[in-house]
Amino acid sequence: MPRIPLPSSRDDLTEDAQREVWDRVVSGPRGRVVGPLRAAIHAPELARAWSALGESLRFGTSLGKRLSELAIIVTGRRWSAQVEWTVCRRGI
Repeated sequence: MPRIPLPSSRDDLTEDAQREVWDRVVSGPRGRVVGPLRAAIHAPELARAWSALGESLRFGTSLGKRLSELAIIVTGRRWSAQVEWTVCRRGI
């Protein structure tokens, strides 16, 4: 059981600020709220900044989509970051 409740849908959120972050993430290039961002959403300012950084690193590079996703999963594998493997390998 997780220490922090991990919302699986917008309906699980209790604050308007959380819903605003959820909506922004879902309407952005990620298209869904996954991984540690689900825990960070309990602190909307943190989640907003975290999401912006993640989007920049993942989608704002000069690499093509497939090469970018490959770089993410190779790096995630090197550092045993299971969430990167689970989430990003679908993008290749």
